[in-house]
Amino acid sequence: MLPMRLLLVLCWTSVTTNQAAKQPIPQLMVGEMPASGQPYQIVRIIEYVVPHPYRPQDGQIENTTAADSLEIFAPHPESQFNKNPNTNTANHAEQTLAKTFHIIARASPIVATKFLIKIYAMGSNTPCTGALISYRLVLTSSQCFPPNQTPVPRDYKVQVTQNALYEVSSIILGPSSGLDRYMALMVLKTFVVEPEVQTVALCDAPPRRADTIIMHMSKGSPHFLRTQIISNRACKSSFAKVENAYITESMFCAHNSNKRMDCQTTKGDPLVHRERLCGINIYGPSCVDGATNGDLYVNVFKAKAYLQTMIARYN
Repeated sequence: MLPMRLLLVLCWTSVTTNQAAKQPIPQLMVGEMPASGQPYQIVRIIEYVVPHPYRPQDGQIENTTAADSLEIFAPHPESQFNKNPNTNTANHAEQTLAKTFHIIARASPIVATKFLIKIYAMGSNTPCTGALISYRLVLTSSQCFPPNQTPVPRDYKVQVTQNALYEVSSIILGPSSGLDRYMALMVLKTFVVEPEVQTVALCDAPPRRADTIIMHMSKGSPHFLRTQIISNRACKSSFAKVENAYITESMFCAHNSNKRMDCQTTKGDPLVHRERLCGINIYGPSCVDGATNGDLYVNVFKAKAYLQTMIARYN
């Protein structure tokens, strides 16, 4: 009796399998199956890696040797815009900034910020930034000034420290002066004398793709992003909806954060490579979350000959 039951079970299983084999196997990818192929296809999973600030897990030691890290750092507390770097107030502000931008203070590199200058226009609460290239010259973006107008020097003040403001003697705009049309040079009435302020040297070679650079961010408290130069196509995508933004051969694109809240650059922010000024931020950020965001910079090296002439004149 038992052999008969076993035979019936085997026959029923065979019929069920044959019926199932006649049903089509769903294809998970669009495309024709090759003639010699099998009735299935392999699904390939592709991961698109978007740069994002690295955050170590609890108890994990952060690796600070990666040259292409996209972590945002606070500057060394010797920044000239701090009232007193040794007070509890300054330390508390640094800790607050660290929490806001996911900073790990113990791993922060020391980056000079003593050449950073803030530019204030009369009637405006939004400052631009510039770089002090001599003790009377500030290099910034021409987009800091009204278009199609000659800026009036007395309408602007330059802040070099927390309590030191300087008046402007003249403002030189490109391209008629030998500067690029997206650069502006501000001449101060007097020399900067604050001992905590220093000038920055000009780039000694044109910046290249994949160069590791320091993108200074001056919106709010000064900080910076250690990043790289990327293709201008990324900036073309970032600024596609900005009507008056243009990309020329005198510009290059630097990789900003892929989080909109962390894109804290502003017009005139300097870009430094090997402790030399290589770029000036033209438009500020145009970021969206999750994208490969880029900021446009005007190439300082291309105007180096003219800038050196002006530095010699005003020294």
